[in-house]
Amino acid sequence: MSKGRILVVEDEIVIARDIKLSLEELGYVVTSTVASARKAMEMANVDKPDLILMDIVLQGDMDGIEAATIIQATLDIPIVYLSSYADDNTLDRAKQTTPYGYLLKPFGYNELHSAIETALFKHNMEKKLREREELFRVIFNNANDAIFLNGLCDDMMPGRCIEVNDVACRKLGFTKEEFLSMSSFDLTGMSRDSKESMARLLSYGYATFETRAMAKDGTFIPFEISSQLFYHNGKKAILSIARDITERKQAEAKLSEAANKVINILETITDAFYALDTTWNFSYINKQALLMFREFADKELLGANIWKEFPGFAGTKVYDEYHRAVKERESVHFEQFFMPFGRWYEVSAYPTADGLSVYFRDITAGKHVDEALKEKSRQLREQEEVLRAIFESAALGIVITDMNGVIVNSNYAASNILGYPAGELYGKGIGDITPAGDMPLNESLFRELIDGKRGNMCMEKRYVKKDGNYLWAQLTVSLIYDAESKAAYRLCIIENIDKRKAAEEKLKETLSSMEELNRHLEERVEEELKKRQQHEQILIQQSKLAAMGEMINAIAHQWRQPLNALGLMVQDIQDAYKYGELTEAYIDETVKNTMIQVNFMSRTIDNFRDFFKPKKEKTTFDLKTATGNALFIVGAQLKNNLISWRLTCHVHGQTYSNPQDIHSCDEMMFTGHQNEFEQVMLNIISNAKDAIVQAREQHLTRADEYGSIDIDFFREKDRIIIKLRDTGGGIPEKIMGRIFEPYFTTKEEGQGTGIGLYMAKVIVENNMGGKLFAENSDIGTIFTLELAT
Repeated sequence: MSKGRILVVEDEIVIARDIKLSLEELGYVVTSTVASARKAMEMANVDKPDLILMDIVLQGDMDGIEAATIIQATLDIPIVYLSSYADDNTLDRAKQTTPYGYLLKPFGYNELHSAIETALFKHNMEKKLREREELFRVIFNNANDAIFLNGLCDDMMPGRCIEVNDVACRKLGFTKEEFLSMSSFDLTGMSRDSKESMARLLSYGYATFETRAMAKDGTFIPFEISSQLFYHNGKKAILSIARDITERKQAEAKLSEAANKVINILETITDAFYALDTTWNFSYINKQALLMFREFADKELLGANIWKEFPGFAGTKVYDEYHRAVKERESVHFEQFFMPFGRWYEVSAYPTADGLSVYFRDITAGKHVDEALKEKSRQLREQEEVLRAIFESAALGIVITDMNGVIVNSNYAASNILGYPAGELYGKGIGDITPAGDMPLNESLFRELIDGKRGNMCMEKRYVKKDGNYLWAQLTVSLIYDAESKAAYRLCIIENIDKRKAAEEKLKETLSSMEELNRHLEERVEEELKKRQQHEQILIQQSKLAAMGEMINAIAHQWRQPLNALGLMVQDIQDAYKYGELTEAYIDETVKNTMIQVNFMSRTIDNFRDFFKPKKEKTTFDLKTATGNALFIVGAQLKNNLISWRLTCHVHGQTYSNPQDIHSCDEMMFTGHQNEFEQVMLNIISNAKDAIVQAREQHLTRADEYGSIDIDFFREKDRIIIKLRDTGGGIPEKIMGRIFEPYFTTKEEGQGTGIGLYMAKVIVENNMGGKLFAENSDIGTIFTLELAT
């Protein structure tokens, strides 16, 4: 037997088919499957289904929410929304149509079943509730007693009538409109008994009294009035039931008949109902309540005290709310998990003159379903938000195809890489964006992936962009499996490597150029040495630089640092290629740094050649930025030897640790030969570096301990003072006086010529008119340059 007839409204064919199959497996009848809002309205009128599964986003000029609004205006059919979105705007619009459920795609088999069953149950309950409300409205209008509902004025006296039933109109002869302009005292007068009754009502919340009411024709009719206070639209009001006691017997008979009708209703409803008297004893228990209580109490409960029979209620919300309802004369409504019964109940308790009337409704199943739905919906929303964010914001292109290679989804990055507008890749085959000659290789690798010979497929391949140009990309393919562990889709990750390919070509060209440069470097050295032979005696000492080998050693000393730097750069290129860091920007930076080293080596030769020319042009330059040039040249060596540096301008209080960040300033400008000054700073920094390394080798410091070089610039009136401090342990006092002598060195043979500091002192004191001296600190050596401006 069918569990229900369902209309499916879904514009995605695959999803609609899956939903239909799932519903039929669950035992439901799918009346129709439609893809548009207007078709949904048409088939809802034709099929009259028990429930509609409505997708929010549909084909055509209307969405699912608009269709649901129109359908619910004419048909009483519950609607459960299907959507891939859970944004606040969509939810607010959907809520206005009072749906019976909201399923977020993708959803599972059990979620679909729970949502449908919950919706059908809720709709059935609401339908019964409407019937019950209509029944009570009939009872209200057809009761044998006159019923009045009056407001309460600020002075706590009865106000105008809010509602009155037909019996009151017939008995007193007033129309309902006339009653609505009158108060209770307009009928009964301000008698002493009326005032006392009103006082009791205000004190206890309810009162029963007798009074007379004057009919429209001037006659008086005696009534027995039962009044109680309650809230109507958030304000206190008085509900009064007036019984004509001139025909008491007839009225009692009719009341008994009405009471029997109520009892019949209470006995047939699916909710548990019982009444308690003012001493908390059971005065009435309907069939459903008895079934519930007999699981835990075999004895007769009618007349028994609820707190004695169920002591577990003490201290719970049941106990507190029941007493509050009786004390405040207000109805209470709450949900409670009852430990004795092990179930959730929705409880409504209404105080009466005789005690308390209580309705129990078992909501355990719905509670579990609601909680499960909430938790599942929360998890799905979180997962969907994460996946959507990853998919849409990924820098790499992501393409999903079916197993035939047809694209079913792609992100913005994929469209951008392949030169297609957003969404235009949908429906295209892999062959449409792959050069024809490349397809056999691609399919061969993909077949290995299908056969389980590899977990994923990774390769470099070409794509055809929309403009017809070719694009090189790194492609990684994985399989997406369905619920039956069958391969359903291909997940393709595309990385544009056009720039990397170009960078590799550029690197080959650069390496070729460097090889050519190295081949001619020795020739240039020999040429420059020959040109400098005539100046050797002026440069150092005529007697000691007469030999050609001495000058070669001097130049070799100057070249050792940049050659080491070049070696490190070449090794770093190899590592960068190995770890996939070889980008165009990296190649450009490497070429730039290489040429700096080569230019420096060339400038070294030029410096030796021009050092003692009688006339050399001078320029005005910033001493800090010139020092930064020297630091840049040896930066790689310092870093590789775990040595940090810091340059501080004490005039402006600025400290730098990156050569490119060093800014020039007027206070540090000097007129002279910038290349000679840079050579001086390079010699001193290189000696500081060597001292730190030597200290480690001699175990004066730990092998992994960082060294440091601090360079401080000061301005004192017409002098610039530069202090360079290192952590190399200092110079022994017995040789401190000889460090500026030519050819004096403490390094091992082949590690130094002893000419660097000598040349630095000659340049500073002879060419720049300054002073250069050294002294020891607690942790190293301090070289001080004083230059007059």
